[in-house]
Amino acid sequence: MRWSYGQLLARMHQTANALHRLGLQANEAVAVLLPGCLEYHLALWGGAAVGIVQPLNPLLSDEKLASLMNAAQARVLIAWGEEANEGHNEPSGVWAKAQRVRGLVPTLHTVLRAAR
Repeated sequence: MRWSYGQLLARMHQTANALHRLGLQANEAVAVLLPGCLEYHLALWGGAAVGIVQPLNPLLSDEKLASLMNAAQARVLIAWGEEANEGHNEPSGVWAKAQRVRGLVPTLHTVLRAAR
């Protein structure tokens, strides 16, 4: 995949605008549960343009992720969800983990799935 800087900037703005429309404020956190991929950078930079970004390691346990997200009072979670496209529901998948953590973070109001 090859993008120009203009295309990258446009997608970052698109991400920032989507988070803003969801109501994310400058003092609120968006948690990012993505592997090292292009979508990670869009979430990181687009999220930083609107609020506070909380990058998370997808290898952490559900309990540790929930603890970190609760400490930040995360309002939005952006998680990798390609396995949802493929029809897999393995418990170790990032999207499945995001769904489990969702119920453990009371401040979380939106979970977004990033996939190619």
